[in-house]
Amino acid sequence: MFEIKSQIELKRLLSFYRRNIHSELILTNWFFSNTLSNELLVFENCCGVFFLDYDRVIDRFNYYFLADKRGIGDLALKFPTSKKVVSEHISQDEPNNDIYLHFKKNGFVKYASLIKMSLLGENQNISLSKFSNIEQCTENDFHFIRNVFNKHFDSISERLPTDREIDEAIRFGSIFKLASSSLISAFYWADVKKVVSELRYIYVGEKFRGRGIGRQLLEHHLTNTEGVKKHQLWVLDGNIPAINLYKRYGYRFDQLIDTVYFRG
Repeated sequence: MFEIKSQIELKRLLSFYRRNIHSELILTNWFFSNTLSNELLVFENCCGVFFLDYDRVIDRFNYYFLADKRGIGDLALKFPTSKKVVSEHISQDEPNNDIYLHFKKNGFVKYASLIKMSLLGENQNISLSKFSNIEQCTENDFHFIRNVFNKHFDSISERLPTDREIDEAIRFGSIFKLASSSLISAFYWADVKKVVSELRYIYVGEKFRGRGIGRQLLEHHLTNTEGVKKHQLWVLDGNIPAINLYKRYGYRFDQLIDTVYFRG
């Protein structure tokens, strides 16, 4: 049975199972430092720990686990909610059979697959003079960006940022916009940590598509991060135009697949 536990209690459980399950036998989809909720719905047994984290922005639960792969395939849980639940698992190539059986047995269906792409080495030689109308977003752009995510992004296959994440990204200079007068036609969001950059989102307004704006944003990103040794991103496996665009600038598949599962 799932029980309500605090973030602190959950972290203790995760540490316990990490210590007591051999590293080669651990299956997990939890790679974060904090949860969205202060209180979590948590189930634990000899196999591992399983928990639901409520996302108030889109009114759904995210499902995570850290468990011994020898028992997870046969484990059926009684989910204590009728709300939508989304989960995912990152693997090389296709997910292994234990993961597939676990999600199937617990009422999940495969919703989408995202492929990781990376660019190593030097960036393209692109002149910044092309990008005079691309600039950092300010706090005045917060509500526009929030509305774009709510209206135009798939909340299941694309992890929507919280208000706090958007606010911090703006303050840290991670979001750039293409604007004419006061109208924002497009933006991109890229996180840079030391020598690694992750392009998280690119958005081009529907009225402005087909004009090469996505290419301009990508070139601006590459130019703006010339000191970075590795660029990476995730793209839906069926988004052929985007995949071809990234390939044109040197991105290659990174042999990692993020499979998204949906229950509801």
